[in-house]
Amino acid sequence: MSENKLLQSLVRVMRGFTFLIVLTIIIGALIYLREGPFDGIAQWLSQSSEPRWALIVFSLGISTGLLFLLRLGFQVPLLNRLIASERLGEYLVGLNIWILVPMLFVEILVFWQYLPSCVPPMGVQFKVEGANKVYEPLSVLEVKVGEGVTLVARDAGENKTLSCYWEYSGDAFGGTKSQSSGCQISLRFQFPGEGIVTVATRQNFCPQTSLFSLRVLVKP
Repeated sequence: MSENKLLQSLVRVMRGFTFLIVLTIIIGALIYLREGPFDGIAQWLSQSSEPRWALIVFSLGISTGLLFLLRLGFQVPLLNRLIASERLGEYLVGLNIWILVPMLFVEILVFWQYLPSCVPPMGVQFKVEGANKVYEPLSVLEVKVGEGVTLVARDAGENKTLSCYWEYSGDAFGGTKSQSSGCQISLRFQFPGEGIVTVATRQNFCPQTSLFSLRVLVKP
């Protein structure tokens, strides 16, 4: 009887590992394909010294963490639906907490070795919406009094997730002003003179900031 119970436990654990591997592959594929909200994670992992291993260990850690939450009784919408199926439920609950905890701890330690570096943006471009014009930092944007433009700060290299904070000052703006409106800002020039538009940017949710400026010349 004890041998039968041992065999059943072994089968249950093997089912649990099978589901863990399948879930890891699914999460890893979604990140690799940059599907929806996984795009930002993919960009972050790409900054690792070993992006491939970072993706594998990160996906495995997320999968282990989800199963750990299930074992604690938390609601994980998609997985809870699968638990409703008695056959699939055997796979989901195959790994006990005493197995998941050390696994999760080891995965965190391993992922630490491949942790992506946090770097600020290396460069941006200023695009004028509707005019198909692109300006590099420190370039001069020439406009006339009464004109308005919409500037978009975009990554100069790969497509990264940027966050922006704007500040503009000088005679052209009648003083110093600031605005946090994403990476797009609309400006109208009411005064002749010179000015400067500065955008503080961050990328991929990194707290480090880079500053880039565009000079403005408003003609009468």
